[in-house]
Amino acid sequence: MKKLVYKVVVSDKGFEDFEAKVSEKLNQGWKPIGGIAFNHSYPHQAMAKVIELPSEKSVSTNQASIGRQPKVLSANEAMKRLDDLT
Repeated sequence: MKKLVYKVVVSDKGFEDFEAKVSEKLNQGWKPIGGIAFNHSYPHQAMAKVIELPSEKSVSTNQASIGRQPKVLSANEAMKRLDDLT
């Protein structure tokens, strides 16, 4: 089951801090929604991310895989998975 998560990034420390916060979210798989908005002179960026919720079947599968190393993805594989989510 998939779930959409919504977050608003804001900074009161200037654009460099704002850019760093937005960049961090982008690198975590968040996608911007719309453009930058300002409130009381502070920049705001709405962002969303689709996450996979564990199903009962995957919970038992995850318990069976405890102790195993996660598969390392290539950059292309990681980007394809991200694109598949959105």
